[in-house]
Amino acid sequence: RIGASERYADLAERLDLKDRADQVTTTLREDVSFDADRLGELAPALASGAGDVFIVWLFSVMLLAGGPPIVDAFGRLFPSPDTQARVHAVIVRAHRRTARYVGLMTVRAVAVFVLTYGLSLLLDLRVPTVLALAVAFLSLFPCFGLFVGGVLFAISTALRSPDLVVPLILAALLVQACDVVFVQRRIERWSVAVRSFVLLVVTMLGWSLEGVRGVVVATVAVIFVMAAVEEGLAIRDGAVPDPGSGVDGEL
Repeated sequence: RIGASERYADLAERLDLKDRADQVTTTLREDVSFDADRLGELAPALASGAGDVFIVWLFSVMLLAGGPPIVDAFGRLFPSPDTQARVHAVIVRAHRRTARYVGLMTVRAVAVFVLTYGLSLLLDLRVPTVLALAVAFLSLFPCFGLFVGGVLFAISTALRSPDLVVPLILAALLVQACDVVFVQRRIERWSVAVRSFVLLVVTMLGWSLEGVRGVVVATVAVIFVMAAVEEGLAIRDGAVPDPGSGVDGEL
């Protein structure tokens, strides 16, 4: 259809679009096929994936059961009772704030996914699920993620509705500004302030090391570290009560 259109026929011919599209579809068909020759390759992959899921599930259960004793044991490594109390308070509060941040950002990403998916269906765009997932993932980066996702969405509408590209980019800029003012600030006030540059660097590092798993682990770890640093500075500056300054456990 693109090659037959008056506007894009010359561009499609210069890019050799038809042959490239045939190559892509042939490769995808071969990669997702379930021929008898490929079943031998599929079984080990499924077994490995199932083993990974079981290990992650078992590790999560162990953390839920042994988390508090691990925190207490780590606190007892410090000789001073006051330091032990401060370390314990910082870890507990940082964990609570990290869980709150991850939960709120996930809820926002789900809302962005639903809205993007619905708008993609309304505009009759191709691969709406993939597009919605990409925009939802980009929305996890504060201050610029929604705008970048909006630009990606606008570019994907270029072939279907070219006149909507500029209005969609302007709308993405407006949505990003409203999100920073009304949504992101409240999320950070309720949890922890995380800078986009830090998340971007950690995401790239985690992806280069362990792919999706590396991204998840590295992101949660850096959020926890930032929350712990904020809690420690708040105790030092007197913004919150010092749990180690009391007598016999009393603040």
